[in-house]
Formats: sequence, C-alpha cells, structure tokens
Amino acid sequence: LGYALSLGYKRYKLENEQVLKIGEIVHEMIENFLINGTDMKISNLLPPNMISKINMAYENFKVWYYRMISLGYTITIIAVEYVVTCEWFGGTIDCIMNISRGDYSRTFIVDFKTSKDIYPEYILQTFGYRWAYLLSSSINIDGIGIIRVDKNKPVVEDIFLDYNIPEHCSVLLDIENSFYHMINWYYQKQQLKFVINKTKKEQKGSPIFYEQ
Repeated sequence: LGYALSLGYKRYKLENEQVLKIGEIVHEMIENFLINGTDMKISNLLPPNMISKINMAYENFKVWYYRMISLGYTITIIAVEYVVTCEWFGGTIDCIMNISRGDYSRTFIVDFKTSKDIYPEYILQTFGYRWAYLLSSSINIDGIGIIRVDKNKPVVEDIFLDYNIPEHCSVLLDIENSFYHMINWYYQKQQLKFVINKTKKEQKGSPIFYEQ
C-alpha cells in the first residue's frame, strides 16, 4: 500500500499492468519453447524496458532448462496451459512435466513465476492445481514445482516437492491440511451467503431481529 501511494494511483496502475503483461508474455515464450523448441518473437512495439525484462526472464528459464539437461535429466512435457476446474475453484496449470534420469522418473505440476520471490501462497496454489487435476485424471502426479525466473537480473531458482521423499512428503501433508482448511472455509462462506440471501429475501427488507 505504501509503495502504491508513493507512486500515485495512475502510475501504480500502469506499472501493475506492465508486470502482468510481462508475466503473460514470458509464460507464452516458455510454453512455446517447451512445445516447439524455438524462441518466440515478441513485438518491438512494446516499451524497451518491458522487452528487456521479458528477455531477461525468458533467458533465465533457458538457463534452468539447459542446466537440467547438462545434469543428465530428460524433461518430457505432458501438457501446458491445462485448465482445471472443480466445485470450489478453477485455474490454469502452467505445465505438467516428467523429469527423468536413469531409474529416476517423476511427474510434477509446475508453475512459472516472474515475481521477486517464491511466496508460500504459490505453493498452496500449485498444490490446489494438483488436487483439482487428480479429481479427473488417472495420471500419477508425484509432486509440485515452482520455477521463478527473475525479470531484472540473471537469477533463476526453483523448488520441487516430491511425495516420494519423506521430508518433502511431511511438508506436503502439512500443505494438504492447510488446503483442506481453506476449502472448508470457502464452503462455510458459501453456506453463510446462502443463508443471508435467503433470510433477506424472506424478510423483504423488514428488520430481521424481533422479540419472540
């Protein structure tokens, strides 16, 4: 809030729109690279500072990808931009990928981020995608991953949580518990909204409270 006030509303709104647009284009470029193995051209009509940030984030992803290849891993793309929906929420999975090397083979739901850090809510969000995906798919998903590509400097970082690793499994079970609490809260909220709306309709604007 303090940052927004220091910029002024119009400038803050413009900067926020640019951040969203940068993220959108970077996602498209990464997905094109994973599917086609080519570099997607971006419009030269974009402001130079945006082009610079987009290229930095994209190159950071390629650093991550080729680092994995150099370590002997094979990355197989199962799906990109996969839409999931359920009774409580919906969203779009950035990528479902299999990472393998020798006897090791794991399938992850992965989210790409161009933010300044990997925040806890990203983990919860990606876990939610996995949970919704498994409601309608028989494909085993071993875990979740976040790949953060910085748009201002040559930095890329990732975090992968794998149910097959005991330490990771413990963390994932805690996340699962938090997720179920969130779903329960949402369900209770919807129930309360239903009760409120039903009561208001029945009262037709009259005071709800009256002495028995």
